[in-house]
Amino acid sequence: MGLRKLEQHERLIDAIDLKMSVFIAFYGAIVTGIFAGMFAIDLEKAAALMSPVTAMFFTLSLSCLTVGLYSSFEAFRPRSYYMDMRFADLVRYANQPPSEIREVFLPTLLKAVGHNEGVIGIKHRHAKRAVWSVFLALVGFLVAIVEIGIRTLRG
Repeated sequence: MGLRKLEQHERLIDAIDLKMSVFIAFYGAIVTGIFAGMFAIDLEKAAALMSPVTAMFFTLSLSCLTVGLYSSFEAFRPRSYYMDMRFADLVRYANQPPSEIREVFLPTLLKAVGHNEGVIGIKHRHAKRAVWSVFLALVGFLVAIVEIGIRTLRG
């Protein structure tokens, strides 16, 4: 059971890392789109469309993207997690009776499971923050774009 739990931990950590790498790529696409838009538009016309409300939503959205990018990197950042006993410890106890091996292996296994659960908790917390930041940023961009559209149609 303990070894299966460690395998679950490894799969969970790999899944979080994969999701955060996708988020980091998504951030890159968003930032590239923003810079491409900035270079493609006429700044005088864009300034006429920007109201203080639109500028506020763009600023909040960019702030959310920054927080989300930081959180994604923090969730993706490698941390130490234990898989099992060290090889040197296994060699040292190879000739010992099974009862002594259990006495050494079980506390090590419990320590590894406890440590890994802490690491996974940290990764989950940063991953949730990254997901919510992206959601809030996209909502902010959508509100800003709708506000620009309304000002253009009234205009």
